[in-house]
Amino acid sequence: DLVNEGGIMDLWVREARLFKYGSGTGSNFSRLRGEGEKLAGGGKSSGLMSFLKIGDRAAGAIKSGGTTRRAAKMVTVDMDHPDIEAYIDWKGDRGARRFAALVTGSKI
Repeated sequence: DLVNEGGIMDLWVREARLFKYGSGTGSNFSRLRGEGEKLAGGGKSSGLMSFLKIGDRAAGAIKSGGTTRRAAKMVTVDMDHPDIEAYIDWKGDRGARRFAALVTGSKI
């Protein structure tokens, strides 16, 4: 769910609180729909990356525990996610993504 309690926007609020006090977070975002997938209301999903970029910007803006260090955030995605290639490209862009190693989950 997007905006209700327990939804992805709620996650960003909860993460911000953790970052404020110096903690890091880690989440698997594989349950988010791929780009262009149909929504129940008739629209299409903006995809995994649109939401990951919001969380990344928040982690970059909130300094961990009030220091100069950006918040630590680990993002994982199962390798069979429809947007996995876009995710790998995004994580590999070292000019813009200096905060985490590439971590891709798998279903075994």
